[in-house]
Amino acid sequence: MTESDSKKDCPDVRDVKNVPIVQDSRLTRIKRIVEALSDFEQDEIAYEIQSRKVKKAHAYLADLKNLIRLSLFTGLIAGAAGGILTGFCIWFTALSLGGTTSIFTLLALSLTFGAMYMAGTTAFVFVVLKLVTLTPARNLIVQSNKAFRVQKVEVPVPINEGVELSITALAAKRGWRIQSINRQEGTISAQTAASLRSPGELVGIKVDSLTEDSSMVSIYSKPILTSMDFGKSGQNVSRLAKEIEEAGLVHQLLKMQ
Repeated sequence: MTESDSKKDCPDVRDVKNVPIVQDSRLTRIKRIVEALSDFEQDEIAYEIQSRKVKKAHAYLADLKNLIRLSLFTGLIAGAAGGILTGFCIWFTALSLGGTTSIFTLLALSLTFGAMYMAGTTAFVFVVLKLVTLTPARNLIVQSNKAFRVQKVEVPVPINEGVELSITALAAKRGWRIQSINRQEGTISAQTAASLRSPGELVGIKVDSLTEDSSMVSIYSKPILTSMDFGKSGQNVSRLAKEIEEAGLVHQLLKMQ
């Protein structure tokens, strides 16, 4: 092979430098990170984002000037819409009855009713927003945005035995159906039976190793089709956590014997 042939086969360094470097956009990187998370971890992130938005809105409304400004703006829109609609109804009623109404009368009635609507709406919105910004109501709103429940329990068994105990606890539930088991990642998911309070919940378990002889079991539960389950997810999590914890203690005692 001649020197000229070898130069033809080797790519020019200048050409390599001129090749554009394709970089992932910020949105693509975020999507890749979110897709790598489990459904429950995505729910936790969504809940945290929603909580921050609620806290930011409460901080904005905590300022009395912002509260008055928002109430007046809402009342102005309601007053204008109510005044126009009232004037139209009066004009249409008078026309259907064969009477006539002057423009000045219609304008006066529209302004009067519009002012009444504006005053009532402004006062109502101000009172409601003021009540919402109070501490108990703020905490209730933040908590109600959480459509899932999470509870962690430490069991005195290795991670592989913790996974098996979790599978046994889910399989023992009447009407529950195990959907997936991944022993390598320590994850199990199941679907509960429908009830009067909920059409069913999705229950998940994630087992992580703490030490050689202990593991942490994270239990999740959320409604499937609705955003409310009237406390069913909380009941699923608390009962399942208690059963897994008791099973872990019994398993440890049997090993000691």
